[in-house]
Amino acid sequence: MRPNNGQTETQNASRRYGEVLHVRFSSVELERLRTMADGESVTVSEVVRRLVRIEAGFLPAATGDLRPAIEEATDQLRRVGVNFN
Repeated sequence: MRPNNGQTETQNASRRYGEVLHVRFSSVELERLRTMADGESVTVSEVVRRLVRIEAGFLPAATGDLRPAIEEATDQLRRVGVNFN
């Protein structure tokens, strides 16, 4: 476990993600976001970040299910590159 050196979780998140944006949701919207977050074992903030990234055209973040496939594809691509050299 990493020591936090007196930093709060909010300070760590601010350093990791940068700017803070405050938004308002209806109770129905917020409940849907919470359901999504619970289903993926992440925070509501993470769900909102993922949805915004998708809508803005960014590549999806490597989640727990996707990460092993990405690492395997990266390894295979590296091996192909080594063979070409």
